[in-house]
Amino acid sequence: MLIPKPIKKSKLCSCGSPRVLGSRFCRPCLNKDRLERANKKKERKFKTKKFIKTLEKRLFKACWALLSEIVRRKAKGKCYTCGKVNPRQETHAGHRWHHKLSLDLRHIHCQCAYCNTYQHGNLGAYERHLIEDHGIEWVKNLEKEAWAKGDNYTLEELKEIKINLENELKSL
Repeated sequence: MLIPKPIKKSKLCSCGSPRVLGSRFCRPCLNKDRLERANKKKERKFKTKKFIKTLEKRLFKACWALLSEIVRRKAKGKCYTCGKVNPRQETHAGHRWHHKLSLDLRHIHCQCAYCNTYQHGNLGAYERHLIEDHGIEWVKNLEKEAWAKGDNYTLEELKEIKINLENELKSL
């Protein structure tokens, strides 16, 4: 009768089970180790600058889509610069200072496609209407703020803006 040889300690996993050939772990520990390594790699990926920038761009686009819909619904298709009424789907959300305060409702208004695209925002009429509606001091202060802030939104700010815009859209 053959007696099986006892397994050497060097061939056992830290949990006491026999190791997989060519590995330092048994099958359950090997799977657990692979899962832990994958999770660590995923966590490192989420902290990279590239991933954060991509996430910021996605959030910015989502916020802009919500903001555009809010602006167009509030104006009911009436162009801020020329006064022409269009179907809501044919209007844009135009703004006075490009790449500045892009997610600020104070200077974004509904514009027809002609004014916003072909007349490049019709900025003269746009600013004249801003001054008529709010006054020259308000416009100057908003312009200073636009040049100081720009479009530098943090990830947390974008998340907060998105939540606020979603709530506002629901209330319309």
